[in-house]
Amino acid sequence: MNDIIKKNQELVNKLLVFIRIKNLENYNTPLHFKENDADAKEFMQQHNENYKAVSNALNTCYKAGYFNKAGIPVNFSGHPYFMAVSLTREGLEKAEELSNPGQTSQGIVVVGDGNIIGNNNIKIENFFNYLINEINKSSADEAEKKGLIAKIESIMNSPFVCSIVNGLASGLSSNLK
Repeated sequence: MNDIIKKNQELVNKLLVFIRIKNLENYNTPLHFKENDADAKEFMQQHNENYKAVSNALNTCYKAGYFNKAGIPVNFSGHPYFMAVSLTREGLEKAEELSNPGQTSQGIVVVGDGNIIGNNNIKIENFFNYLINEINKSSADEAEKKGLIAKIESIMNSPFVCSIVNGLASGLSSNLK
């Protein structure tokens, strides 16, 4: 029995990290875990697991409060599945802890609809990378593109902007406690 519980907890941990990464890569787009959904298939393939084991791990995550309410299990033809799965603050913190074992807290703060503020923030980095890619794909001349990218770099490295984000994050984290 202990082996089953241990295996489920290991799968829960893998699932939280998987959802965190997918949510950040896809700008917090909720995932779907019906047996034949792409997200479920990808996770099962990556971890060589069957849907019953994944479903048990999803239920454990849900009961532990790691999923937002939209991720409530739905019964479809007698088979429960999870749709629109995204992580709660607790789920994000647990996934961050699992992703960076032994490191100090990243100062994650979840604001409003799941937007994340914090240092080493993949979502903010993805946003700036998106802007740079769009600039590079645009029809503007090279000098204009370089000028815009230089402005983005100066914004990203500005002590003023960094202090505003840090102040906002610390103020919000104290208000959320």
